[in-house]
Amino acid sequence: MDLNPFEIPQNVVIRDIIPGKLENSILIMGFPQHSFLGPMTCDYLVQLLRMKQVGYLDSDELRTTATTFFGIVSPSIRVHMRKLENGEYDSIVVISSWIELGGYETLHEMLRSRRILAYAHSIVDWIKEKEIDIVLVMDTIPAKLPEGIKDVFYVATTSESAEIAKELLGLKPFTGKFEGFYGALLNYSYERNVDLTLMLFPMSSQITLSSNVIRAISMIGDIIRVKFPEEELERIEREIADFEKSLIKIESKRARTDTVYDFGLYR
Repeated sequence: MDLNPFEIPQNVVIRDIIPGKLENSILIMGFPQHSFLGPMTCDYLVQLLRMKQVGYLDSDELRTTATTFFGIVSPSIRVHMRKLENGEYDSIVVISSWIELGGYETLHEMLRSRRILAYAHSIVDWIKEKEIDIVLVMDTIPAKLPEGIKDVFYVATTSESAEIAKELLGLKPFTGKFEGFYGALLNYSYERNVDLTLMLFPMSSQITLSSNVIRAISMIGDIIRVKFPEEELERIEREIADFEKSLIKIESKRARTDTVYDFGLYR
């Protein structure tokens, strides 16, 4: 007899059609833990780079949740790449989701932890299997900010990823704690020596979600050496600004502001 029938999710795995390894590649991920910055940035990157879906994260739990991507039903957690003219894939990978992993209420806190760990371990194991070199995750700072702070902060899992964040991207180190999915993702990436950088963008009355998404896209463009058309970025900013009004209530509930950090340290 199964004494723990609620041990979910089962069979969490990333299924893909990518042939072989992805050496010398960069992975960009966006999840809605603190805001919708990550998934919005990733979805627009998919548009701008004309990427194709090449995989998805599968689990028994996610099969009961349907999501749509530009009007078409698609997996809740998608893997995208850009296919080149010669039929091969390039070195840029995007994983994004509008589902907060492990964010649903469960019967017991232990079960919630198992769910979160299952998702984080599946993603990190896939990164190691594919031999992806650099991983960037984007979100907003999970704390109230004093006015005037415009810096982008980072949390790195290795000294190499910290060096990239400081020297290449010019980010500031973040001091604090992360619980839930990000806590599991950061811890397991550290354990498996994955070069992961969590990029944290500021949000305030002066800094909108739309401006942050454009800033994130532009920074990624610099990293992958792609110059996005100015008119396309302006269009995206207008679209998000129109959509932003309907997100205000959701964003205010989603933001984690239990711990206020001393950002005077970073001035």
